[in-house]
Amino acid sequence: MLKTHSSASRSFPAHRPAGEFLLVSLHRTVRNGRRRARWAVALIAHVTLLTICAMRSAAAGARQPALAPHADPVQSLESRRLLSVTLDANGWTVVTPQTGSHVIYVSSSGGNDNNTGLSAASPVRTIAKGESLMRDHTGDQLLLKAGDVWHENFIFWRLSGKSAQEPIVIGSYGTGARPILMTGTGSGFATGASSSPEVDYVDLIGLRFWADGRDPAATAKPVASGATGIAFLAKGTGILVENCLVQDYAVNMNFQDMLGPIQNVSVRRNVVIDSYSTTGHSQGMYATGVSNLLIEGNLFDHNGYNEKVAGAEATWYNHDIYLSSHNTGVVVRDNTISRAAGYGLQDRPGGIVQNNLFINDPVGMTFGLVNGASTTPGGVSGQVTGNVFIGGANIGTLQGGSGLIVGNVKAGGGTVIANNIFTHSVANSPAAITLSYGSNQTDPQDSVGINDISFKNNIVYNWTTGVEVDSGQKPGGTGLTAFNRVSFTGNEFENLSGPALKHRDPIYTSQEKWSGDVYFATGGWTSGGKAVPMDTATLTKAIPFIDPSRTIESYNQSVGGAASVSDFIAKSRLQSKQTWNTKYDAAGAVGYITKGFQLSGTIPPVVGATPKSARSVSQALQWSAESGVAFDNFSGLGYADGGDWAEYKQLDFGTGITKFSANVATLLGYGGTIELHLDGVAGKLIGTLKVSPTGVWSKYTLQSTAVTGATGVHDLYLVFKGGKGVANVQNFSFA
Repeated sequence: MLKTHSSASRSFPAHRPAGEFLLVSLHRTVRNGRRRARWAVALIAHVTLLTICAMRSAAAGARQPALAPHADPVQSLESRRLLSVTLDANGWTVVTPQTGSHVIYVSSSGGNDNNTGLSAASPVRTIAKGESLMRDHTGDQLLLKAGDVWHENFIFWRLSGKSAQEPIVIGSYGTGARPILMTGTGSGFATGASSSPEVDYVDLIGLRFWADGRDPAATAKPVASGATGIAFLAKGTGILVENCLVQDYAVNMNFQDMLGPIQNVSVRRNVVIDSYSTTGHSQGMYATGVSNLLIEGNLFDHNGYNEKVAGAEATWYNHDIYLSSHNTGVVVRDNTISRAAGYGLQDRPGGIVQNNLFINDPVGMTFGLVNGASTTPGGVSGQVTGNVFIGGANIGTLQGGSGLIVGNVKAGGGTVIANNIFTHSVANSPAAITLSYGSNQTDPQDSVGINDISFKNNIVYNWTTGVEVDSGQKPGGTGLTAFNRVSFTGNEFENLSGPALKHRDPIYTSQEKWSGDVYFATGGWTSGGKAVPMDTATLTKAIPFIDPSRTIESYNQSVGGAASVSDFIAKSRLQSKQTWNTKYDAAGAVGYITKGFQLSGTIPPVVGATPKSARSVSQALQWSAESGVAFDNFSGLGYADGGDWAEYKQLDFGTGITKFSANVATLLGYGGTIELHLDGVAGKLIGTLKVSPTGVWSKYTLQSTAVTGATGVHDLYLVFKGGKGVANVQNFSFA
């Protein structure tokens, strides 16, 4: 890359019994000190359909009878951005009523149930009346006046939209705060009536569901019922929940295939907070039996417990987001997931987890791991990329502070854990990244252990341990405890109180590949309590990050708030379409923390280097000394112009080699040659690679040249010849 560019930056992109709401949860008992935890399990029926029915049995009879299930084809997750359903310039869903659709207006402050409800000037007063005017399998809309309050709910909702492009909408009209449904100790919205086993194409947009009878801030005697804020329990497709505030329920959101599979669910830009229960498990969001599930741009905060309610203390069973292994096609991106009772995100089905902000969770997230329930047969796959895990929390006397726990990963699945930052956990925390396996599963024969994972360019800073491989796994094995083909490339570990890598058993190295990973001021690599040489990458001094001390407190202060996490969260809770502030979506804080881990200079040389086979792949970023080159976008060596060079200490060429190969990139019209010298910039020339342009700096191709005259151990110098922008080099090897 040309030197005219700025310095390097980092880019971060079953069946269940009818009538029961089963939440399969796990409990983690943490042992003292640095010993790893083992898992204990509970399977508890949480809420029954009969409980929800009792909430509004009288009103249920007023609903229109359901028609036959609609037979429209299933739409893909992103398909509803066309025609009448679009996203506006700020990313909010807009549903334009089509010809023949009825729009029903409801106002508790100015409506009258004798009105037609067909205009904002003639609204009805009650939700029940408005709902009675809606028609099944249409694109009708029920709009509640902004700022108004109702002591009503939607139990059970029976009506479907017409199609993905003409969904039925429950939303709002006018300006001001979201309309409020104060549901007391009851639930807010649910499908799942036996008379309407399928409900499709429903959009909930811009509503506030508040269990005020359970909120200790609203009542001196909060009632611990099994209420659910939003529950989709019927078979269905095409569900959108956007710009809703859901708070103080036992489970704030529940998507469960009690009456059949659920498809194409989007949960976008909601505020989901303060769920708790004293009689069962509690989640901010629970999903099972959903295919194509998008969770995007939300705030999930302080779910699973309430320290102001006796018996509602935090436990390992309750989470901000709990996704069972019975989901598929999961995407979780751009969310703030904070202060959970147990896990910020329990992601049992895998999928895409991208650019999320995890704050002060006892466990940031799991990926694939299942304890005490059924697992995904054959394992999961996906990507965990660009996330920031910051801070941590204990649960009472139980030690917390894990970042990411991984298990049951599919062989050949190409799972990638990359470009994540783990920083500033609590004292004595478990590892930032843990590789483990499940316990007490109902189908352990279907689990496959750890297979084919690539850990790339992750940063662990100010944590206890970087990576831990739990005991009991079997390198080269199969089944639940298999451990096979795990690679670590370009990861950085600094300011750790324990080792960068901890093996519980000294048997894993045969299935691990470490390359280009660096650490400074840590215990290095250990296996079974003893130091092991994984790769020669102890740095002589700290990695030159711009500002690794950045925190949520300092971010909030930088955007005009108080230097506190609580103030950041308080402002994040105010997010809505009317008040959206990009300073308080996940991207703002993720970008700020990430920038602090950009480099202000080159990575310092390693110490104690021992000879390394020249035939193994060397990461170009791991130079021992250099002149003119720099670390380029965490992909390798960049900014190389004519006259620049990089040194690589102690390569063992054995009895001789004949070929040099490198992954290189350069622009059309640029390029030059890379000379290979031994023991000095002007030392013995053993080969010259003429660099062929690849078109763009990020497109690497493997290019090769013949070499002669290298045997034994030597220092290698890559010397760049040409003008500006000779090449970026990702890695190289000899053969």
